[in-house]
Amino acid sequence: MNSGDRLGRIIFGLGILGAAMVASIVVSLAAAWGFGEVTGYKHSLEHHPVDAPWFYLVFTAGVLGGAVLVYSVPDLVALTLGVEVMNALLLPLVLGFLVTLAIGPARRTSPARRVFMAGHRRGRPHGDIGGLRWPEQPAGPVNPR
Repeated sequence: MNSGDRLGRIIFGLGILGAAMVASIVVSLAAAWGFGEVTGYKHSLEHHPVDAPWFYLVFTAGVLGGAVLVYSVPDLVALTLGVEVMNALLLPLVLGFLVTLAIGPARRTSPARRVFMAGHRRGRPHGDIGGLRWPEQPAGPVNPR
């Protein structure tokens, strides 16, 4: 192997190492932020570790847990393939949650509740049972002749 091949492998390895470090920080920060958002704790890098201990604890646990996982697996290619398969299997679930969040709380009710409430809004309780709707009442006379 000549020096060009060796230098290329070293640079490529350093690039992969840097990308892995950035990814571990991003994923750990996202997990810590999500945990803080759900639990109501302070969840930002703006806060000092004394002010937001749970955020920094979850962040540190995520980084250290990832490091232990990578260090303990002897075949990194198999680990990478396993992570990608897990990503592909969980993606529909994540997209479903994102769509649910995007449509807003007013539209997150069940179809049965929407049908029930639609009848009440028109002054007719249970007016839309089974998806069948009563025709709207005309504003004026039916035959104006």
